Amino acid sequence: MVQVNTQKMQMPMLMTWVMLLVSCGSIPMPTAVASVQKVVYPLTPGVEPYKFDDNGTIGMGLIDQIVRLLFEGPAYELVPQRIPISRLYLLVQSGGIPPVILYGHPEWFNPELRKKLSFSALTLLEQKHVAITLKSSKLEMNRKAELRNRKAILIRDFRYTFFSEVLGVSDWDGFRAKNLKMALRALQLGRGDYILSDELRAYWELKDKNGLFKIQDLSELAAPTKIYLALDKRFGKGVITEINQKLTQLSISGELSRILKQFRDY
Repeated sequence: MVQVNTQKMQMPMLMTWVMLLVSCGSIPMPTAVASVQKVVYPLTPGVEPYKFDDNGTIGMGLIDQIVRLLFEGPAYELVPQRIPISRLYLLVQSGGIPPVILYGHPEWFNPELRKKLSFSALTLLEQKHVAITLKSSKLEMNRKAELRNRKAILIRDFRYTFFSEVLGVSDWDGFRAKNLKMALRALQLGRGDYILSDELRAYWELKDKNGLFKIQDLSELAAPTKIYLALDKRFGKGVITEINQKLTQLSISGELSRILKQFRDY
């Protein structure tokens, strides 16, 4: 009589039944689910060429391109949102929105919001201040007296903090335009004597209109503004460190300069 070793048979038979149950769906196979970090990216109108709103999607502006490179890959999902900037700031302060990515100078943000943000270790660019006048104008705007005594055309949401400090003006009295394009039209209609803007926006908007307008550098009156990425602290130290490292790599490789060159060399 032949004896059968049932202990040796039990394990293969058990594995066969397990595999059969798995294939039938009775036992779910464990899967590794990688978490995806959602990143809210505000679509801000009127700030070209820093950002472009491409029908509700992220365009190819200066900040757009940088943010795309920093948050590419399966670990992140960029979520473009059209939302008024004042409401956005309130939501960031209250935590009522997923972590956001902003840009600017620390002084642009109120103290409470500033506490919620971590500014990039690297400066993206230095934003020079300029005055735009009509080509036919004889005004020399690089003097404080001229800026004070002439009527300015202002752009909504543009930060005039540094001009206020230099000129001692707490509240600008001038015509306020929705964006630079409308400000140029107002200048042609005589609504003011000059427009206060930044160099990048001015040259971008005037690249096909230089026969009509003149750009005057105000660097002697107001130092350039350093522009940074502003990362929501809710991303956590790990993500913030990673983004800073990627930004440094973009600078070393020359990619950051290449992007900036698109909007400075016309």
